[in-house]
Amino acid sequence: MNSEGEVEDDAAMMDGATLDWGAVAAVQGVRHPISVARKIMEDKPRFLVAESGERFALEHGLEVCDKDDLVSEEQYQEWKEEADVLDRPNTVGCVALDSSGNLVAGTSTGGTTGQSQGRVGDSALVGAGLYADNQLGACSTTGDGESIIPVVLAKTAIDALAEEAHPDQAAQHAIDTLKARVKGEAGCILLDRQGRIGWAYNSDNMAVAYMTEALQQPAVFTQKE
Repeated sequence: MNSEGEVEDDAAMMDGATLDWGAVAAVQGVRHPISVARKIMEDKPRFLVAESGERFALEHGLEVCDKDDLVSEEQYQEWKEEADVLDRPNTVGCVALDSSGNLVAGTSTGGTTGQSQGRVGDSALVGAGLYADNQLGACSTTGDGESIIPVVLAKTAIDALAEEAHPDQAAQHAIDTLKARVKGEAGCILLDRQGRIGWAYNSDNMAVAYMTEALQQPAVFTQKE
């Protein structure tokens, strides 16, 4: 929620088989911005912002809603009490590998609480908020966009897989790079072409869940043991 009490969403998706991608930023009144990003990816890879992204959603029959529907009463009260808090992200990211060996990454966010109107973070930026390449792996990030962007966090993690590093090592390398070069907190989830899982973060905690064919239900964590 921005400083005006409005929800502006950013989202992106990337296909590791083709390197196709789609992204939207600062869109309002869109129920599922990640669905818009996916449709853009299928239509023609590009990045649409604000009204152009909202218009694309309408033209392609994607679900829109009243802007107020995206704000719960709890969120609204929190915004009124803590509108000056600028460092509370609410990002959801995912990475997936299918039976054909295709990888995909997606990231979606409402930004940080109290952010400036029109502010765009890392979530919609290929290389920063997400990256997918069937030859290496897929990554999605969360945290301080202003810190994630300059170190191109998702691509940094993916590149670390090139030396056959385990995804846990590659994810930690990316976070260590961020800590060494800039200030800020971030985390990333990583999946390589073999289906191995890794994640790392430098915040107090980070919610992570994963599911495989061998599991009866998702494994869920808030901290890494």
